[in-house]
Amino acid sequence: MGMENAGGVTGLVLAGGDSRRFGANKALYPFDGQPMIAHVFESVSSVCQPVLIGVGTEPLPFEVVGTRQIRDEIPGAGPLAGIATAFHESATPWLLTVACDMPYLTEEALRSLLKVRSPSLQAVVATSGDGRNHPLCACYHRNILPIVESQLALAQRAMRDLLKKLDHVQTVLLPDGVLRNINTLIDIPPSG
Repeated sequence: MGMENAGGVTGLVLAGGDSRRFGANKALYPFDGQPMIAHVFESVSSVCQPVLIGVGTEPLPFEVVGTRQIRDEIPGAGPLAGIATAFHESATPWLLTVACDMPYLTEEALRSLLKVRSPSLQAVVATSGDGRNHPLCACYHRNILPIVESQLALAQRAMRDLLKKLDHVQTVLLPDGVLRNINTLIDIPPSG
């Protein structure tokens, strides 16, 4: 495992959503023989350590060596609160932030995001072939924390609003297949 970014990046797997559209706890839902979050954790931990799991308000029964669960400082405020909490809990300049419902992500895809980080950037965001940004598959620099905190204070919780406030964002085109997220049970491929 190449640790060329050791010390510079903390992983954050966001698993605090209430999975409304999904109807069950998405993070723990079996996908290819493992809880969905296990696939995501594996990809993230292959490119950076430590990895934090943002659990919203409730701890997840997902114990893995080398990870720590963090509860949102502002409950119910979505991924933005998870990112703010992770910056407070970590010491690295960068957070590699990934949603727990992206089990197709690969180490290679995440590495291509990490590769374009530079001190002049605030964020590196995955984008798909249709031009859509994926703010929950991205690297964020600690220098955005004041912006995140002011958004939270104003209850502007949408990740897309955050991206609009940042001036130095680099997008990285990733294959659509790796960015597929699982929002409903229909999205889960039949096993076997």
